[in-house]
Amino acid sequence: MIESTWLQFQYHVLTAFVLLSLFCNGILMILIQLKSPKQLGTYKYLMNFISIFEICYSIVDYIVVPVMHSYGSSFFIMTPLTHTFLNKQNALIMQAVWCGFFGSSMAIFGIHFIYRYLAVSGNSYISTFNGPTLILWMLMPIINGFIWGTVALICCGPKDVLTNYIRNNLMETFGLSVDEVVYIGPYFFDENGKFLLDWDVLITLFGASLIMGSSLCTIFYFGWKCYKALSDLQSLSSGYSPQYRALQRQFFAALVCQTVIPISLMHFPLLISYSGALLNRGFGRLSNLASITIAFYPAIDPLPSILIIKNYREGVKNFCLAPIQCCIKLKKKYSSKVANVEVSDRRSSSIPENGVTSVWGEVL
Repeated sequence: MIESTWLQFQYHVLTAFVLLSLFCNGILMILIQLKSPKQLGTYKYLMNFISIFEICYSIVDYIVVPVMHSYGSSFFIMTPLTHTFLNKQNALIMQAVWCGFFGSSMAIFGIHFIYRYLAVSGNSYISTFNGPTLILWMLMPIINGFIWGTVALICCGPKDVLTNYIRNNLMETFGLSVDEVVYIGPYFFDENGKFLLDWDVLITLFGASLIMGSSLCTIFYFGWKCYKALSDLQSLSSGYSPQYRALQRQFFAALVCQTVIPISLMHFPLLISYSGALLNRGFGRLSNLASITIAFYPAIDPLPSILIIKNYREGVKNFCLAPIQCCIKLKKKYSSKVANVEVSDRRSSSIPENGVTSVWGEVL
């Protein structure tokens, strides 16, 4: 069955992406510890925070095996119990945890943009990222994620009306009964096609709008201010060295790219499916692609930092070239040894057997 093949394909893709995420984020964390410039300061802790977050996100994604599906006025994230070791209750809790990670993702980048602006502009509030207050900054995305996950579990958990609504579609699309899956998702219309205005819908809409809206506004606002501050920093009268200015440009460019990746691969696909449910227009199998793009995000998100920031790029380059350079040195050493032996042999062969030479090297 094509649908079963898709679920199996997605499972294999998730496995590959979680391994890639562990590898790329692990490499970045090593580079942060060994190759970071001295001017980086406490920002390296924030960078490590992102890498740890993305590793955990990949692991949760692998455990949950989330399948996005849009049908009519419903949009839900389901876990086929045949593709996970979790039982129904634990699968539902892990889905809420997965939603919490989703809610935290943009808030983390918002904190990074605040730091970058304070660092570039020389604002005195940069001191709040030192010591115990740094932990408070890191707690903000976690709180966002906790709120998002709680709302998802309480307000968007399985409901009889939604279960009955998607029953036949699940069997037709995936060959699965509703008893073989666990799902979380909003349901905005009743059985008569009228928009629901119950507390679950209102809390879901308000919570999603508040968390995502505040995170994105923070990113755009401080991103723009950081860009303006960087423009001022590039002037010859700024008093900063060219190396410092180049370093600030690199970290800002890497952060922008790292932010664009989850917006493009996570939030935009889900926003489309979410809007479709609000408009009572499902996207069917097309919404399943979001399951793949979301898993792809933590696997490639470390790459901008590795490739754009010169210290890290040079560190990877030197590591990759080290075996080649070692082989070249060994080859040169061997060639030099062979050459010395040949010279010695030629000198020996130029002297007649039992011959005597003078101090000038002449044969007597």
